[in-house]
Amino acid sequence: MEVVKTEKLKKLHELILKLVDKYRTISVQEIYKETLHKLTKKQKLYLKLHGYPYCLDFYSPHVTLAYEIDSQRITKVKRFLLKQKLPRSIKIDGITLLKKNKTWKIEYKKKFG
Repeated sequence: MEVVKTEKLKKLHELILKLVDKYRTISVQEIYKETLHKLTKKQKLYLKLHGYPYCLDFYSPHVTLAYEIDSQRITKVKRFLLKQKLPRSIKIDGITLLKKNKTWKIEYKKKFG
């Protein structure tokens, strides 16, 4: 699905970024320590400010469909998704924050909307 980065979508991204900043932990930044040398100066600033280098100017609109699909099922999932008819537009009616606990299981955190 190709997403058009409209001004409205950009503003939504900025708003969400401000909302989630207070929930972000230092562990997100730790992921990028090894690849820090590959980031631009602006991405390093975003990492410092927001805990994530691929936001704002580097944001790529997307929808996460699933986490941690095992390698034996990924091909089956891809085939299924490619057969689906996607809508021309979508309406966002809520945003849910999830977090991974100490055992890396995803837990519900908070819902907006």
